[in-house]
Amino acid sequence: MDIPNSLTSIGNSTFSSCSSLTSVTIPNSVTSIGNSTFSSCSGLTSMTIPNSVTSIGESAFRDCTGLTSVDIPNSVNSIDNNTFRNCTNLTSLDIPNSVTSIGEYAFYNSSGLTRLTIPNSVTTIGQSAFRNCSKLKLLELGTELRTINGQAFNGCPAITDIISHRDRPAEIVDNTPFSTSIYTTATVHVPSGSLPNYYSAPVWMRFDQFVDDAVEVVKGDLNGDGRVDINDVNAVVNLILGRSTLYRDRADITGDGKVSVSDLNVIVNVMLGRNVN
Repeated sequence: MDIPNSLTSIGNSTFSSCSSLTSVTIPNSVTSIGNSTFSSCSGLTSMTIPNSVTSIGESAFRDCTGLTSVDIPNSVNSIDNNTFRNCTNLTSLDIPNSVTSIGEYAFYNSSGLTRLTIPNSVTTIGQSAFRNCSKLKLLELGTELRTINGQAFNGCPAITDIISHRDRPAEIVDNTPFSTSIYTTATVHVPSGSLPNYYSAPVWMRFDQFVDDAVEVVKGDLNGDGRVDINDVNAVVNLILGRSTLYRDRADITGDGKVSVSDLNVIVNVMLGRNVN
């Protein structure tokens, strides 16, 4: 379908539930796409949005289950709530550097995505924005990301690597941004010298595996200075004696749900160069 170049906007729900619609050519005259404009167009397989478009409404492509790729222009500043929700076959996604915020449930249940790059321009990711993207393996977070809202990446158990380019980790608004299982299976890659910031940050401190600028963190290095020494021993002792709560999640090395002499023994053995299973 060709939309006439006399139009400057496509109204709310204009093509909603047109399941036989397979392709659309949007002219450069269009500057806005309304709410639910193409929602439930299950036959639509790809979409190129011209650079003239500056606004895409809520649920604009929701339930477009046949959509495999989308090209978002760098004229768009935000991705609204539910915009690509339930686009279950979406496998290719390029978010431009013009986007500063990603709305609630924007890509909820877009289960075909395997890689995701959040550009440096994005400062906020909304609640459940990428929830249930069950095949997502690689997640890259930009330098300006300041806030990750509730359950943004929950239901994404396949994540194996999170690459964060920010020295200070993004603030997590609640305690369930990620699937619980990935705290022990995923590796978080962080900028050189920033490990202490992640080790002491709520939620981020739960991850077991960090890489600091391609140097893998050794077991027992609680403070992230690249070595296991008396400072790590003291940190565990202070936890056992109730003097501090710093590094609590990372200090449970044995994984028994508490910080005890067993964890202290592991750290001492690592410091002394003894083999630790």
